[in-house]
Amino acid sequence: MSIKGIDVSHWQDLPNTEEGSDLGFCFIKATQGANSVDPAFESHWGYLKPSHLLLGAYHYFDTAVDPIVQAQHFWDTISPFYDEFSLPPVIDLEDPHCQIHGQTLAIAVTAFCEQIKTLSGKNPIIYTNKAAFMVPMALAYIDLSSYPLWDACYGENPATPYSGWTSPTFWQFTDHEHDAGTTTDGDLFMGTPDELLALTTAGTSKDGLNGSDWVAKYGIKVI
Repeated sequence: MSIKGIDVSHWQDLPNTEEGSDLGFCFIKATQGANSVDPAFESHWGYLKPSHLLLGAYHYFDTAVDPIVQAQHFWDTISPFYDEFSLPPVIDLEDPHCQIHGQTLAIAVTAFCEQIKTLSGKNPIIYTNKAAFMVPMALAYIDLSSYPLWDACYGENPATPYSGWTSPTFWQFTDHEHDAGTTTDGDLFMGTPDELLALTTAGTSKDGLNGSDWVAKYGIKVI
């Protein structure tokens, strides 16, 4: 079972959640590096907040910048927007100009994740893909499986297992998903509606509805 969602940055327009959208969640780019904030983060979040969607934010990790500084910048930016229905924060690991490798990179990623967990109280989700980032990380140095995986893989199935993961929690299956009048990255949560809600602080309901009633009321696509 899986649930349909999307992720966006300032490069994408948002779908009309009132007209024909069958989405259950959306991840929104918030920050990058030590001080950059996505120019559409606040407007994207504000537009989608009244909807039925579960929202989460992601940070584009810059391998040339101190990971603790990045984590603090990310949390300072998103914490005013986060509530009990928000999905865990996400670290986006896809820097094509990776400045560090092997054990040094593993230590930096771990430091970021641990700091976000301390600040948010949630295990961050790791967005990555096997080819672009995990190979230069030198997998022998790190096991990231305690953090949920959001796997970018545009084949028929997510490209797992790797780095200790046996399966993804989220799967980005395309960068050309057409939904309610816009084109975005397309994602699936690889589980049940109740398992998706369990990732939030609220844990068991959205808008007073359990998982089954939530998807039924809003026409959320369950595959």
